Amino acid sequence: MRISVSKIKDVALDRPDGYLEDIMSRGKLSDDGNWLLLTDKDYMELKNNYNPTTKINNTILEELPPVVLKPKNKTNRTKYNTRPNAIQMIDSLTKSVGEWAKSGFLTSEKSLLEHRLNLCGGCEFWDPEGFGGTGRCQKCGCSTQAKLRMATEKCPIGKW
Repeated sequence: MRISVSKIKDVALDRPDGYLEDIMSRGKLSDDGNWLLLTDKDYMELKNNYNPTTKINNTILEELPPVVLKPKNKTNRTKYNTRPNAIQMIDSLTKSVGEWAKSGFLTSEKSLLEHRLNLCGGCEFWDPEGFGGTGRCQKCGCSTQAKLRMATEKCPIGKW
């Protein structure tokens, strides 16, 4: 397992004292110093110590505001009759969740979430009525309620 050192350092800013030192002491740096190489056993142990999925995800999701966006100007929005079909969305979801799992289920920091919310709210591809009023991207078909919170996700048209 290899993890970006810069990503580890970014995550360490929101973790308890000693997190960075503990993570870095468990692995070996790549020759270029950009990657921490961990055995699967060490990775799973660290993941269980610092990221027990149910506790951390529940806590983080409770702290973040629900994603409810109101369009800035609904009159100049383009309604698209087509979005990705079910098979395309399942494929995209599977890949997204896989990448999210590899990251240790990292969620977006509050400031990043707010930034993404603002960009999506003003986008011509955003449908505020999608997914029961929580919003849906008409370009990729994703629920903004979930996608914006996943730190590993990207906008399909490069806005964030």
